[in-house]
Amino acid sequence: MFADTDGHDAPQVIVVNQAFANKYFPNEEAVGKRVRFTFNAKEPYRQIVGVTGNVAQDDLAGPPPPVIYAPNDQGPSTFLSYLIRTKGEPGAFVGTALAALHSMDSELPMIAPSTMEDFTAQTPAVFLRRYPTYLIGSFAALAVILAMVGLYGLLSFTVTQRTREIGIRVALGAQQRDVLRLIMGRGIGAVFFGVGVGVVAALALTRLMSSLLFGVQPTDALTFLSVIALLLLVAMAASYIPARRAASVDPLVALRHE
Repeated sequence: MFADTDGHDAPQVIVVNQAFANKYFPNEEAVGKRVRFTFNAKEPYRQIVGVTGNVAQDDLAGPPPPVIYAPNDQGPSTFLSYLIRTKGEPGAFVGTALAALHSMDSELPMIAPSTMEDFTAQTPAVFLRRYPTYLIGSFAALAVILAMVGLYGLLSFTVTQRTREIGIRVALGAQQRDVLRLIMGRGIGAVFFGVGVGVVAALALTRLMSSLLFGVQPTDALTFLSVIALLLLVAMAASYIPARRAASVDPLVALRHE
């Protein structure tokens, strides 16, 4: 494209974004300039009448591309999008908006409306960010389930191996809460050790995943604390059943256990 500032034609008007103005008019005012596309000799000159802010389209983290906005009456389209700002829940205003549009043209076909949140969730830029997150999250959930099953199995085996010891403790006056504390402490202690190693590894490797994050710092404290709390709850849940079974051991049966 090239710019022309002569006044020999009555140009059509356009609005460009800031990225367009910075790229093609870096050291001058873009408003008032006229541009056209050289690949079409019949393309009319279009005068820039405004510069708007940048909008993320293909990449949320990358530089925004230059964009031109043209009035619909200069290039009529068979498809129009209406953007409505509401003061409450957007879904509650759908019926009112459709009624207003039908009052303008009763034969106007309406495509299913959506909220801005739903619309942005379907854009390629957001999808390409969320898909790896969903994939990693699925593997993380599977890892948590396997860890829970493994911890349960380990503690169940420990209870079986220490049945005689637990029976002696109970016979000597140990209460159920003491046995619960003994078994659950073993499971939670193992998880604390694993969490410590995991946090150190995560802090060291998290910068490698920074390109997949948007709006969250690689060392976000709330995220780390939430994960630690989740793992501790998983450890307590996995430890409780074997600990409860150990606490209910009959001393006489336990002492005869081989």
